[in-house]
Amino acid sequence: MAVKWNPGHYVSSTDNLESALREIEPLPFMRGAAARVNWSQLEPAKGSYDFEPLNYRLKTCEKFGRQLILLLSWKGFGSSASPAYLKSDESAGGVLPIRPKTTGPGDNIKLWQPRVLERVQELITAL
Repeated sequence: MAVKWNPGHYVSSTDNLESALREIEPLPFMRGAAARVNWSQLEPAKGSYDFEPLNYRLKTCEKFGRQLILLLSWKGFGSSASPAYLKSDESAGGVLPIRPKTTGPGDNIKLWQPRVLERVQELITAL
């Protein structure tokens, strides 16, 4: 029988995390917040990390005694979730453009390329 690692329910963290956590405070089955963060927010330049968006969310969840689930996004529709440097020749064009009809252009990383996979591993190690 499979067992979930963090059983429970999580509120989707949007603009006002503190307000959302205050709202679920009396609900014991709500374990915390799930926050989607774009890779481009965490690594604005190659090897230069900015974890402040995560630090704020972690501190806020800790204040309410709740857990934070990080949803790391590297695919975007209508925006770019991947770092700009992945589009360079140095990264062997590690980004695949997406042109859906219903939203603006976006992109997805080419995870099968060794240089891109190496950068994902570097990000996860830094986290």
